[in-house]
Amino acid sequence: MRFTDYLDAIRSDSDLIVIAASKGLQAAVPACPGWTVRDVVAHVGRIHRSREETVRGRHTDNRASDDVAVPPDSQLIDWFAEGARMLVDALAAAEPATPVWTWDHHDHTAGFWYRRMAHETLIHRVDAEQAHGAETQANQQLCADGIDEMLTKFIGGPPECGKVEHGDGIIELRTVWRNWFIRRDTYSGTTPSGGFVKKDWVYNPVDPVSEPNTIVIGSAQAINLWLWGRGSVANLAVTGDVSAADQLRADATV
Repeated sequence: MRFTDYLDAIRSDSDLIVIAASKGLQAAVPACPGWTVRDVVAHVGRIHRSREETVRGRHTDNRASDDVAVPPDSQLIDWFAEGARMLVDALAAAEPATPVWTWDHHDHTAGFWYRRMAHETLIHRVDAEQAHGAETQANQQLCADGIDEMLTKFIGGPPECGKVEHGDGIIELRTVWRNWFIRRDTYSGTTPSGGFVKKDWVYNPVDPVSEPNTIVIGSAQAINLWLWGRGSVANLAVTGDVSAADQLRADATV
């Protein structure tokens, strides 16, 4: 995707959060037990302003705080909308290659936050809408990119010091936009400082195969929301080892 596409997504999904929040802040969020729409708006608003500070200040250390003060409910929606505009303006004023702090091990550029904030806003827009029993159709290309982000940034890639042990089965995620072939591996090892990395799981990409053990087929939106716990497996076609798909979904709880 183009970086300008991410900015457009942040704008449009922020606007949809405002619309959903205007219907009522006290509605319960189905995917986040204990949360209301107010919690969603406050959470995303804090993150928008925190990352705006990081990018605007060109900070290369994690000095920004997610613990941003949240105004009273009567001012919350306007505060959120202002913060979303500030974030987009800060990103637009920074070249994607601009060095800034990120939590990613390999990408320390403003471009990381273009992408991350687009997907953060999308998922929580869905939260706010589902609380009111509605859901706007998402951009399928953005959703496909969201699947890739989940697989590569959240549940993929062992530490460089890890010794990888291959898992048994291959999973294919199949959309009209793109296919992913992944395997659930385990790893263990010793860090450069001498600490032990416990044996744990990670999803690694593998070469395409004609007969994967598990196939998950659906729209990019359906698979993306399923991975993020905002969509049902009933919206997908799952064949082969269904338990592997269930494990993937459980592992994707981040």
